[in-house]
Amino acid sequence: MRTLGGSKEFCDVEAFSSYDPYEDDGLNATNFPFEFFNNDPASEDRSSLLLAPKEMLMTEKFAVPGVGDIEKQHCRIYNSGDDVQSYASAGWMPFISEIRNKVSALHNYTGYYIGNAYFGDLSFKLTDADYEYENMQKITLASIFSSAPGINGMEGYLRNYTNRVGPFGSRSTVTDSLLKARKIKSYFSACLTLTLNMEGAVLSSNAALQKSRYLQNNILKPNTTKLPSPENKTKIIFIDVVDPQAVPKSVWDSENAIHLKANVEPWYPNCEKTMGRYSYSYKLLSTYANQAKVVITSRIHAALPATALGIPVIFVENSGSRSNWLPGGKQLVGRVEGLLDMFHRVQRNMDGKNWTFGNLTGVVPRSDGVHLADRYRASFWNRLKKTHYYRDSAKMFGMVPFERLGRNNIEIGVQDIFHFVLESDLTWQTKRSIEHVFYFHPNCKVFVHSNDISTTEFEAFTEAGYNLVVQSYDLNLLHDEELRDDFQRRATLPLLLLRNLGGVYLSKETLVLKTIAVDIEEGVFLQENGDIAMAFHYQDSKNVLNSLALMTKSRSIAETSGNLSWSFPVLSNVDTLKCIEDIKWGLGDDMKDKIAVSLHPSSYESIKTIKIDTECYKIVEKLCIFCDEIHWDFNE
Repeated sequence: MRTLGGSKEFCDVEAFSSYDPYEDDGLNATNFPFEFFNNDPASEDRSSLLLAPKEMLMTEKFAVPGVGDIEKQHCRIYNSGDDVQSYASAGWMPFISEIRNKVSALHNYTGYYIGNAYFGDLSFKLTDADYEYENMQKITLASIFSSAPGINGMEGYLRNYTNRVGPFGSRSTVTDSLLKARKIKSYFSACLTLTLNMEGAVLSSNAALQKSRYLQNNILKPNTTKLPSPENKTKIIFIDVVDPQAVPKSVWDSENAIHLKANVEPWYPNCEKTMGRYSYSYKLLSTYANQAKVVITSRIHAALPATALGIPVIFVENSGSRSNWLPGGKQLVGRVEGLLDMFHRVQRNMDGKNWTFGNLTGVVPRSDGVHLADRYRASFWNRLKKTHYYRDSAKMFGMVPFERLGRNNIEIGVQDIFHFVLESDLTWQTKRSIEHVFYFHPNCKVFVHSNDISTTEFEAFTEAGYNLVVQSYDLNLLHDEELRDDFQRRATLPLLLLRNLGGVYLSKETLVLKTIAVDIEEGVFLQENGDIAMAFHYQDSKNVLNSLALMTKSRSIAETSGNLSWSFPVLSNVDTLKCIEDIKWGLGDDMKDKIAVSLHPSSYESIKTIKIDTECYKIVEKLCIFCDEIHWDFNE
């Protein structure tokens, strides 16, 4: 076979003889056939990858969060969601050498670790070594959840980490707010389980109606059975539905229904052991992957991995007096804040949330909330790829490029082609402008017209599954004789591209603020200096000539081609600076009517950070896809 790195042949059968993950509950990484990873040094064209020399891999540690052995009687209250989060971390690593207690995972640890679970504990004190920069660099706190007491107990470390390494990804909006209140930089990341990528195992029995005991079935190894396609999966998976009456009885009692529990069943073999419980959660995930046409649940760590696996999710909320309670913990503390919008949501006797899915006999559509999930997944990848072990592992094991979950959720009647013309390196400001397009038009196609910029500079978009194409242009081919003598060739390039291809052109300082309808009027807005800020024309439209004529007028003020109904403010230098720095300045009460805004080119390009809670913070930094890249700072 060939190594995972690419071109080198690997024929040492003996290297695998002492490593069998099915036979041993241990995690002795030294038994791993490291030669399988190695390759010749990575080539310049990135056709091959090199994780690390064998010696380094043998000494480096990669840990996931978990819970150690427990007493047998506590199995019934153990939530497998903790283990599901561990699987999400494991997917990005070359191997796992250690499972660390999730509440004290960083204590006396010098290896690599992705924090994506409960974080913060008062029962121990971190040592000076825990604060060492080399150790902190190996920690990626991508998706944490904590209460105020937990943050209080770890505030010194949290602040130090933020200042030296980077901002925190917060699993809930409540945690995000708690960190920001302490002036610790953070962003809402959702949960890393949205990146979970696994086929699962085929189980040894077809006894699909054995209810929760279905999970007792042995795992076949190796898995040589081709997994069913989504349209061929028939099972309705119920897992801890908090209000069964919110679901039609015909669906609840369907012959295709399988009723499972997220808490480990007391009868499950070795449930008191860490690896025994991992087996339980792995079978849960395998059941979703192999059987589920839909998952109906009140558990976020059933809903999130199912969504990641491309399975429609119906999330049932409580309509009774205990409306602040969810299985496994209190909703009131914010465990699910910011997460539920990714799913279909059902709540009995609640307008807009009553059951509308019939008997689930046909195809179950995915919620439009999967577009949110795609954005969170993109931000996770943008954060994790900065650690070469995670980047190379993801590429070796085929985790990227992502196949977007919302690729088939097409919105009718909106613009689907956008254009940028770029002549220099990709700045963060330009990247944000492109993000805004995909934020509101996730299934559109973005053309970047450039003769200078490499396609690799846009890998963050293409690896996340967005449709971005870098395309060179030839001015001589775009201009005809009628235009060549009358207009500045480069200044009119965007309009000539629209004449050939149709769609919306945006300058790199223009930020989309809402979904743009397909039937807006044709026209153009100019910046103060007369360059085009935004334009829309149909392919082969004769109205392009009107827009070209506008550009022959005075270039000292912003103008439009005609009396357009769509609102589009073009900010001056003074207003752009106020937008960035003055929390009292705003665009006005009619923000909902503005489809985009253009900031002043020189002042926007020169800024390093935007003050939090300003209008530009709301416009530029909150409407993000790669939210892990923070360009704002706290007000003094």
